[in-house]
Amino acid sequence: MFEVLMQKNGYRVDYFEQNAQTPNSFAFYVCGRLKLGERYSSQAKRNLYTGLSLFARNNAWKHLAAVYLDVCGESSKDRKAYLQLKADVRAGMFTKVCVMRLEDLANSSADMDELRQLEKEVKGFEVRVLQKGEFNPLEPLKILPIVA
Repeated sequence: MFEVLMQKNGYRVDYFEQNAQTPNSFAFYVCGRLKLGERYSSQAKRNLYTGLSLFARNNAWKHLAAVYLDVCGESSKDRKAYLQLKADVRAGMFTKVCVMRLEDLANSSADMDELRQLEKEVKGFEVRVLQKGEFNPLEPLKILPIVA
């Protein structure tokens, strides 16, 4: 997985098939930028390791269905792992998505609209954001519009 952190517009998806399609199944999405002069995306690495360590500490591995990782360059428009995540939600692999920051998943009003659409299409869809050492659900996916 480390080689993806070194590639602008790199992505990776890892599935844990035995954990998919259960009521407690969830996915973990990580997105980081590869800044000019960086050898790898330190942001993505930090978020990946922090999230995985929280899952290990809380014994949540048994419900982790997939890990999605995007490393963006200057623009975050081409996020292939994010596109696959949305397809997998629609396919019923899981309904919960954990992120370190909501901005990792949705950083524009168009992204927020897509999440609202997923909420309408998929019963039980939920985004959980890290807050105070825990992944807490937004109440209930209250995605506020971004005002530019």
